[in-house]
Amino acid sequence: MGYASPVSRAAHLVSSLCFVFAAAVALAGCPREVQEPDPGEGTPCGTLADCNMGVSCGDRELRVCVDGLCEESPSVVSPCSGSRDAGP
Repeated sequence: MGYASPVSRAAHLVSSLCFVFAAAVALAGCPREVQEPDPGEGTPCGTLADCNMGVSCGDRELRVCVDGLCEESPSVVSPCSGSRDAGP
């Protein structure tokens, strides 16, 4: 006597899942708009050489030209062609 029919249990389960889904969507909220960082104070450039006083390879780290501006600090090492460290 105190048992619910399979149909009513299924209806209860479906309504519970719908409630959980709706709650998850409501709690997630809207995604924030992407805000690009302010342009840096870097030196305008067009090539790697513009950021490294004409040096484009060697043992020291080089600054990279990103979106038309030299990055603030060196981040890449570019071995010269024919050096011992150069790959095949």
